[in-house]
Amino acid sequence: MRKLFLVALFFIAQALNAAQTLYPEIGLYGDNVLEKEDSEHHYGPDLAKAYEQFLKEYPGKEKAEFFSFVSQNMQGMRKVKYLEAAHEREDHLIEINAEGAFYKPLPIGTALMFVMDIEGNFYAHQKVRGDGKTLGFHHTTFTGARGVAFAGTIQIDQQGRLEWISDDSGHYRPLSGALASLLSHLESKGIPLEKIHLALRRTTQLVTAKEWLIAYAIKKDPIPGENLLH
Repeated sequence: MRKLFLVALFFIAQALNAAQTLYPEIGLYGDNVLEKEDSEHHYGPDLAKAYEQFLKEYPGKEKAEFFSFVSQNMQGMRKVKYLEAAHEREDHLIEINAEGAFYKPLPIGTALMFVMDIEGNFYAHQKVRGDGKTLGFHHTTFTGARGVAFAGTIQIDQQGRLEWISDDSGHYRPLSGALASLLSHLESKGIPLEKIHLALRRTTQLVTAKEWLIAYAIKKDPIPGENLLH
């Protein structure tokens, strides 16, 4: 009887987890995974360059030996702050109303990093590059480098409304499917996508979020790098 009870609890937990996962997850791009694997969380792009050079000088060495080498010999390398627990992220949680305005005041006319997690929660903060003494604040900071639904940049207009969105994230490099998830989520909240502009890595053409989403629905962007609007 106890075994049946535990099995039932397991399936209930699985169902609850599935219900909470609303959007597909994207992970870290390329060698940025080194940042997550490193216990000190040195900045991913810096680690990637150092790792490439390390393997040239010490072929056959294990990754753990590389991290030890960095810790002992590269004390000036930048590190990234990680918010591992949910309560650590609460200060950066933002909510948007149906007019596209944020309930929490955000800096106007300033580009802010943001992520949307797989449950549709938004987190935003100004980017901090960091140095050998100050921890950086990057897209990986918000969720401790776990997968997200989208990562990019936003800007707020003078009325406190969402003005534009970009997919600028070196750590995650979101593709069209992730952007479609983000825009569909905003639209489901009643936010007028025709008033939001997109600034995307893969095109120099500035379009509204509504125009892009319509084009995506038609083409589904089957080829990486394809301009959906042509």
